Amino acid sequence: ASVSVGSLVEVVNWSTVNELTHRALDEGLLCTVSKAILISALQMKGIRCRRWLHGAVRDLMLSCRAEELTNLKNLIDGSGMYHNLYKLLYTDVSDLRCRAEVLAHLVREGTDLRAQLGHAAGVKVLSDIDDTLYSSG
Repeated sequence: ASVSVGSLVEVVNWSTVNELTHRALDEGLLCTVSKAILISALQMKGIRCRRWLHGAVRDLMLSCRAEELTNLKNLIDGSGMYHNLYKLLYTDVSDLRCRAEVLAHLVREGTDLRAQLGHAAGVKVLSDIDDTLYSSG
């Protein structure tokens, strides 16, 4: 049998979500794909009005550095659904402090990675224009 992580997150209580995010992060149990799956599940749960989940998303994002962060962003955007990085940061995470922390982290890590590589490693534009064109076209 297969279980959707989004469905699981929807039916469990806060302590289970905490175990899946914060405790697993603290113990180093999550790979990049696991973090992306959890973020996707939290988005599907509907985190905009559940501010206590914004910290979980923030912590998952802040746990990634350099190329791991690039991979996480690509995984979040690669689902083909409307749950993407732009929606996550500008709609779902309505806590302005959490949003600012994540955005500052993205800028800092992107700058550091470019300096480390000696060149740009690609640019992730946070825009929903592609979704608009895709959905209406």
